[in-house]
Amino acid sequence: MLGQICSAKLDLMLVLDGSGSGQICSAKLDLMLVLDGSGSGQICSAKLDLMLVLDGSGSGQICNANLDLMLVIDGSGSVGDVDFAKVLQFAEKLVNAFDIGPDLTRVGVVQYSDYSTLEFNLGAHGDKASTIAAVNNIVYQGGGTATGEALEYTRVNAAWRAAPVPKVMIVVTDGKSADSVMAPANALASSGVDVYAIGVGNYDAAELMAIAAQDQGKVIELADFNALNAEIEHAQFAQTVCVVAQQPKPCASNPCQNNSNCVSINGGDAYECRCFPGWLGANCETLDYCRNQQCESGGTCMNQPTGFVCSCPPGWEGTHCETPSCQNTVSLCGNSPGWPDIMFCSVSHVLAACPEFCGTCTCPTNPECKNGGSRGNDPNLWGEDTCKCACVGSWTGPTCEVCSVHCDVFVGSVDPTTCTCQCFDGWGGPTCTDFVGH
Repeated sequence: MLGQICSAKLDLMLVLDGSGSGQICSAKLDLMLVLDGSGSGQICSAKLDLMLVLDGSGSGQICNANLDLMLVIDGSGSVGDVDFAKVLQFAEKLVNAFDIGPDLTRVGVVQYSDYSTLEFNLGAHGDKASTIAAVNNIVYQGGGTATGEALEYTRVNAAWRAAPVPKVMIVVTDGKSADSVMAPANALASSGVDVYAIGVGNYDAAELMAIAAQDQGKVIELADFNALNAEIEHAQFAQTVCVVAQQPKPCASNPCQNNSNCVSINGGDAYECRCFPGWLGANCETLDYCRNQQCESGGTCMNQPTGFVCSCPPGWEGTHCETPSCQNTVSLCGNSPGWPDIMFCSVSHVLAACPEFCGTCTCPTNPECKNGGSRGNDPNLWGEDTCKCACVGSWTGPTCEVCSVHCDVFVGSVDPTTCTCQCFDGWGGPTCTDFVGH
């Protein structure tokens, strides 16, 4: 009996698992399913998503993104000819998962031991077939293990395209490096390169994390070289690389200065600069002059564009707040018995230069205040103004020597001895502007 018929409009995802490669195809189509059953026929129209996983022998690619992919493979003596062949097999399967072309994915390979060899650079081969052929022609070199040097060599010599083309590096290593990977790994991260670290056999887990910029999601640990091709799902790995590479890269423009490390945060929406010692600022652009300076007497060091300044507490001055001072006073004669603490009265500099700070209010008499002015007896004058001349009437100036009154010249005149207006008949007031009659 004819069971059930369903006609539907849908998105179909085909994953064809064949000889080490796969293909993803997304298409809109009409699908007719004929299912054996015992009921009467039924037609069903629906919108749905269907995932079919089919076993086959075809080949294709997972990623058709525009990106630069550098493979950095360990060719040291501990790998050996047999296992190095497995590394090349892994590289071939990985290349096969990408759509290779001048405006698509470009692949380059560096083999390293105690020296690095640029087997072929990014863009050297413009299609998949020639790229795979070049991979299979790589000759095992042998030697020691200098992973750090290989990272820096690849960063500098790879023909990376300018942003926004994503940059990816996949490193395969079988042991601990004889040199440090920290500085070159930080430089790669600051340059916006996504680095994946695959450790095989006698790897160093901490070193793999350093290579991958402390991103556990970009570290793969394998027991041996057989696992390179048996345990890694090449299509899935390639798809992960493809998706991650196309995420925002806030560090791609190298915003962090002075050898600092740029780290992508908030899912790629922002970046954070981890400054090299001695530098400050959002982009590590400011020299930290205070790093090697210490302010005394409770002072606070503040960086300036070309140096530093110590902000001193009350009673101290000098480059490092080392000298007692009359600066930054808060209360003096008439308001406080001592400044700012009676202990400072024993300091000869304070006592000699600022006797009023210790509550004595003894001000100098030379030059003397003129025209009735006086010093040190006005509670409204304190701090640096304590010993200024307090003038009376319309007298002003440093020693009360200036008469500031202005009389109406038509009805009065200034008496220079009293600094007052002498008004004509019928006029009065401080400036002779009031009419008082005859």
